[in-house]
Amino acid sequence: MVARAAEAAAAAVEEVSSAGQFEELLHLKAKSLFVAHFWAPQAPQCAQMNEVMTQLAKEHPQVSFVKAPPGLEPGQGGSKAGDCSCDGGGQG
Repeated sequence: MVARAAEAAAAAVEEVSSAGQFEELLHLKAKSLFVAHFWAPQAPQCAQMNEVMTQLAKEHPQVSFVKAPPGLEPGQGGSKAGDCSCDGGGQG
């Protein structure tokens, strides 16, 4: 039972809310597979992808899955949260 709880915790999609937190995760997970999903709440296709990411995290607990608002991508330096090319309204 404890092993299952640990596996479920490891299989969760981690939410990131700041660029510093994202950079820290990139550093910590540097030697493993890291899947980042930059999503916007107003885009329905992003909500669908959140469901896919959750399922993939359950199936592949050895992989780190992270979701973050747009604008936290390394090197984007000034994108505003909410900028998203997938909804047709951002610069992404």
